[in-house]
Amino acid sequence: MAQQPTNPPSPGQPDLGRRVLTNMVDIDLIVKELRDHGHTVEDLHHVAPDAGEFEMIIDGTVVNLEGARGVLEMDAEKRRR
Repeated sequence: MAQQPTNPPSPGQPDLGRRVLTNMVDIDLIVKELRDHGHTVEDLHHVAPDAGEFEMIIDGTVVNLEGARGVLEMDAEKRRR
């Protein structure tokens, strides 16, 4: 099993030995996809990684990246029907 990449601790912070995956997020692509599906996306801003990295308002509801993914997955499910 391959070892996951680790991020070095910030200066002055202890190295807790935690493995952190670095995620590359194309937030512009996510917002475009949501808008292409007819959703209103507003107030996009960066938040702490443990809060989901980004928050935005989709159709009047505040969501993080996981919530945005859920909206896109529901859209995909509707298209399959």
